[in-house]
Amino acid sequence: MLPSFRNGDFVLAKKSCNYQIGDVIIYETKEFGLVIKRLASIENNTVFLTADNSRLESSICNIPLSIDGVIGKVILKSNLLVLSSIFSNKNK
Repeated sequence: MLPSFRNGDFVLAKKSCNYQIGDVIIYETKEFGLVIKRLASIENNTVFLTADNSRLESSICNIPLSIDGVIGKVILKSNLLVLSSIFSNKNK
């Protein structure tokens, strides 16, 4: 999901009943485990995902997937430097 998300980013996700087109979600696949993708469309109980990096193809994008695989919507993103800064300042 470059450039929006990088290796080492920490995310917090929340289960929802109201996903919107454009939401960044965590989706669980049998083949790849948990993946972060953007929600491209929702039709009945089917979702279509897309990636932010248009230069790379993903095998789970633009194919019909069950909405049951959606773990949650990303509501917070941080990297290790920001997290360590937050926690180190609390002890001062």
